[in-house]
Amino acid sequence: MVIFEGTLSHKAFLHKMDGTHLQESDGLVLGFGKAAALVLAGYFTIKVVGITAAWTVAGIVLNRLNVSVIAFNYHLPLTERYFPHWMEIGISVFMVTMLILVYRFIVTRMPILYEHPDYKANH
Repeated sequence: MVIFEGTLSHKAFLHKMDGTHLQESDGLVLGFGKAAALVLAGYFTIKVVGITAAWTVAGIVLNRLNVSVIAFNYHLPLTERYFPHWMEIGISVFMVTMLILVYRFIVTRMPILYEHPDYKANH
């Protein structure tokens, strides 16, 4: 935004700029351009790593489904294949729900994701 605004100002108000400003503006814009290029390259890298991580998680989930649903039960007749009881599914849902609730309780009531105000005041 600074580069964009500076370019527009340079074109529109060139007659009002002094010599010092005209000499330093090109170097300043080039410096901002280099910094913007580095920041955008870092942002792109973070996004690519995030996409790679999502594909990794999806691959692990697919592998586990393959092992547990297809490969584990493949040789058994249809009547002998294992499917979890509704209580097992309920316990799993309960455990995940409790973990999320405990995490939310801790994060909202303790200075985990932010600095405690009393700590800031003393330091």
